[in-house]
Amino acid sequence: MRDVTGIIHKASAGVLSLPDTFVRAIFVITIAHQMGLAIAALYFGSMNFADGAFFSFIIAANEPWALHWSDFVARLTAYFMTAAPTQLVADVFDLSGPVISKFYGFLFYILICVQHVLIARLGWRHNTRYLILPVASYLFGTGLSFGFPSELQLGIGFFWLAVFLLLSGRRVLIGLSVPSAFLMLFSHEVGAFGLLIIAALTLRLPTLPRVERLGLLLCHASLLGTLVWIKFSGLSPGANGNAIFILDPRRIVKNPSLWALGLAMLAATAVFRVSPLRMSANLLTATFIGVLIPLLMAQNFNFLIGRYGSARSLMAVMMLITPLPLMFWLPPNAVPRSTAVSTSLIATVLAAALGASIGSNLSQIREWHTNYSVASAYFNSGQTEDGTPELVNLSALEAEAPEVQRALTRLGLGTSWTWPFLAFMSTLDYRPSRMVVNDRLGNSMCDSSALFPQEGSPIPKEHLEKIRAHICALDKPAGHIGLIERLRRKLG
Repeated sequence: MRDVTGIIHKASAGVLSLPDTFVRAIFVITIAHQMGLAIAALYFGSMNFADGAFFSFIIAANEPWALHWSDFVARLTAYFMTAAPTQLVADVFDLSGPVISKFYGFLFYILICVQHVLIARLGWRHNTRYLILPVASYLFGTGLSFGFPSELQLGIGFFWLAVFLLLSGRRVLIGLSVPSAFLMLFSHEVGAFGLLIIAALTLRLPTLPRVERLGLLLCHASLLGTLVWIKFSGLSPGANGNAIFILDPRRIVKNPSLWALGLAMLAATAVFRVSPLRMSANLLTATFIGVLIPLLMAQNFNFLIGRYGSARSLMAVMMLITPLPLMFWLPPNAVPRSTAVSTSLIATVLAAALGASIGSNLSQIREWHTNYSVASAYFNSGQTEDGTPELVNLSALEAEAPEVQRALTRLGLGTSWTWPFLAFMSTLDYRPSRMVVNDRLGNSMCDSSALFPQEGSPIPKEHLEKIRAHICALDKPAGHIGLIERLRRKLG
């Protein structure tokens, strides 16, 4: 155990001893990367990936709270900061389906960008060395998940914002760490683990009086107690057992972006060991290698896999791992300028991670655009006599148009229940010519209120009734797994 602790001490000392100039530079590049993702989401409409098509649909139906978020009270932050503003903008400007999806994704990534700008503002002068930790958290987690905004991404941003508010040493800002912790906790259930880390950091703050430290800890306990009460009182029945599901390590290893990241880091390390080039040239080389590897892998791997379940697992893991150097080296002036681990090597590896994140995002964008174009063209081709969409079963689609089936599978992965909503959101007037339904899925959506006409909704009533009648005709029962059953399965 001492050997492991010693390794962590040496590695964290090396990380926190990186030159301030490098830390600031890579932080700025990371923010630029996030801005690029926001622009890409606005242009490509990537919010429609997987469950995102349904999230966009309920905004178009003018009832996001009633149709979904009322079941996810424990994720109030995501609703009030993303879904509610998008609904307001959609109402004011009478946005069409594709535009709603694009604005929704753009807003999500802009929020992440703003979070990191605020973090930079807090740590730019006095806690510069610690800025490398949210960068590492982003590059090894959130940065690999472009295209499907997860509530957990917002949670991690508020987590680091709370940390840097605590590190500021100013009473007003330290007090603001509590609202930031609240926003983190009610972004996603995994925020409970982040709150425990924030509480541990609060205990280690050297400049905080004991009474104020106790007050902060009581606030943290109250927040956690509120979340537990909401979950177990039935006020937030959605996503029970989600934290357990996300932390399942089997979800992580299937992410091609993670394998590309590992290869890029190994290649950058090898170049660093043998290269006679100056440090700046090594960093550029490492970044280029990182970008290139995912692009070369993209022909043989589905990079969209990394955008859904696996990336959220990576984010959760990075929330737990990256604060470790803080735990070892508070107060800030206790960080040694150690040469035990080469800071040049660490900088090279981080440059490779940045490149791999960018390269993975480029691969995911290309994959998304190709498949989304195929699906949209299919949804909008042809026209039925009565003006309502033709319903096509997945079984028939595999025989008649296998390229469309492949595109839809890659767009939605295991969430084929969202394909009808994807058809709605890929047309300007919510009148697709075709819809694809999975006849193997069963009637899990039969009773969904999302399929009933909503007051003031621009979605045509006859479209909703037709798709609901088809789904309800399927004879397979719906399957709902509760928290206790999920635990039993995991432990059994």
